[in-house]
Amino acid sequence: MSTQLYLIRHAESTHNRFRTDYPERLDEDPFFFDAGLSPLGVEQATKLSKTLDIHPELIVVSPLLRALDTLNIIFSHYEKMPPVIVLPIVSEAIDNACDIGTPTSMLKELHPDFNFEHLEEEIWFYAPDNVTALNYKDEFLAHRWSEDHDIMHQKIDSFKEWIKQRKEKSIAVIGHSMYFKIFLNAEEKLANCEVFPYTLQH
Repeated sequence: MSTQLYLIRHAESTHNRFRTDYPERLDEDPFFFDAGLSPLGVEQATKLSKTLDIHPELIVVSPLLRALDTLNIIFSHYEKMPPVIVLPIVSEAIDNACDIGTPTSMLKELHPDFNFEHLEEEIWFYAPDNVTALNYKDEFLAHRWSEDHDIMHQKIDSFKEWIKQRKEKSIAVIGHSMYFKIFLNAEEKLANCEVFPYTLQH
């Protein structure tokens, strides 16, 4: 048994652009919470939309805005969009504010066409117990937290098990650089808007 995956890293985000424009400030977090796409990112996604020629039975996407926005653009030319599942276990490892998600109720307002049934909690991303939709930004600014690789491996293992339970034989996954790097046990990260075919054996 196997499932054909198409791993697609999101287009350039505003956080990525900051890192490119200010290489001397790589250790600095610009605090772009749930960073959206940069103007170049929109261009990258639009360019990919004109050449993308995959036909997955299902699309899985991270709930982070840069992934959702990339999905909306790159599949915009498809006459019929495959079913989409927004899945928190494919979100990026929290390292900077760009990896802190948007609370579920706000996501529903921003993307009313998506089904967020798998986001069972208002704070769906990894966070201390005292974090709420009202204080999550202030709490991160005051008590910055992160996800270590053990947590990421748990998420990835859960995702692989989830795939094995699905009937679809081809799935596109719109996600993130560090997540895919660990998923693939790779030396390098995928580039923005890179499409990486991968066969998951099970």
